[in-house]
Amino acid sequence: MAYGTAAELESLFSNTPIVFTATSKPTQAQVEAWIDETSAWVDSMLFARYQTPVSGTESVKLLKAFVLTIVACDRVWAIVGRGKENIFLEAKKTQLLWFNKGNVSLPDAGAASGSAALSATHNFSDYDGPKVGDVI
Repeated sequence: MAYGTAAELESLFSNTPIVFTATSKPTQAQVEAWIDETSAWVDSMLFARYQTPVSGTESVKLLKAFVLTIVACDRVWAIVGRGKENIFLEAKKTQLLWFNKGNVSLPDAGAASGSAALSATHNFSDYDGPKVGDVI
């Protein structure tokens, strides 16, 4: 499940309007793929603590903000000439780690159950996420 759409990402660029199309740079297809990839990455960070994909209304709103900000900062802004907005990107990655570690909770997300909850051994304390140019 993708946490966001290209149209929702366009709305983040209010000062410099961007419209993603089949011929824009980046294209709408590229942006949708990046949103899908980043959503899958977010789910992989959360699966030991929550049922993924997350479906609670409030939790999805939070994750949508994470995914769209990460895609905007790490992918789109680099292509459209704004450069990587590290302060926003690093803040979102840090906040995502808080969810993974249990420092904060997704308000209406179901808890992980079964083997995922019992056998998860992820330790993301040293991981700082994908970089511009990384294939996710």
